[in-house]
Amino acid sequence: MLKCGRSEIQLNDDDKIFFNGVCYSLITRKFWNGSFAGSPSVSKARMKKLIKEGKLVLIEEKLDYICSNGQEMWNRYYKQAKEELK
Repeated sequence: MLKCGRSEIQLNDDDKIFFNGVCYSLITRKFWNGSFAGSPSVSKARMKKLIKEGKLVLIEEKLDYICSNGQEMWNRYYKQAKEELK
């Protein structure tokens, strides 16, 4: 169970959580707000806790781009650990 704002979402095997260096988004789910569709976001504190507990695992990490000052911007994808799905 993952709390996204006011709603709670039950994660399944197909769900991916995307981190772009600023925020965590559940990219495999969409919500509608009027005519706007978006992905639910998850708080950083909640995500750090779940990663530390081993409930979420890093499945992919890609270098997005390198800034002019040399800072690297990485995209990370997380998934629920297999043992947590049972």
